[in-house]
Amino acid sequence: MPEALYTLARLVVLGALMSLGFWLKRIVQQRNGNMTGNAFLLPQPGWRQLRQRYDSKQVIPNTETLTIGRIGNVRFTGVLDIGFEVNTLILCNRFGFSSAAVRIPYADLELLQAPEQFQATRFSEPEFSPGSFRAGGVEIELPAYWADQLLKHMAAAPVA
Repeated sequence: MPEALYTLARLVVLGALMSLGFWLKRIVQQRNGNMTGNAFLLPQPGWRQLRQRYDSKQVIPNTETLTIGRIGNVRFTGVLDIGFEVNTLILCNRFGFSSAAVRIPYADLELLQAPEQFQATRFSEPEFSPGSFRAGGVEIELPAYWADQLLKHMAAAPVA
């Protein structure tokens, strides 16, 4: 009899740990959106395709550093700069020996998913999911603040 209770107690603890793990995984996914890479995904168009289509040799105006961002399947942490002009989004990649910049016209950007507010738990502070866009067949994911700024600039841009 004590062995059966011991086995039952072990199963209950194992079930509780698994539930806690699934709950934590759900919170992380909600907070990070699709910013977690998946090694099993097929290669998607990324920075190279953006440079081929939107490469800019002009002087880059004031930009600010993104803490995190995703282009295609690649997550960039602290190496992407973002800036806004009247009709274009500017992304500058400072990774490696040379920096490269692209100027993407707002007309070429397609909104895939706007940032949404969520609460991971009933007692936690409200948070926002990242926003997703597509330009030239390349998916671009930005933190909620910068996605919101981009949406405001797109709405205010003059129509050609």
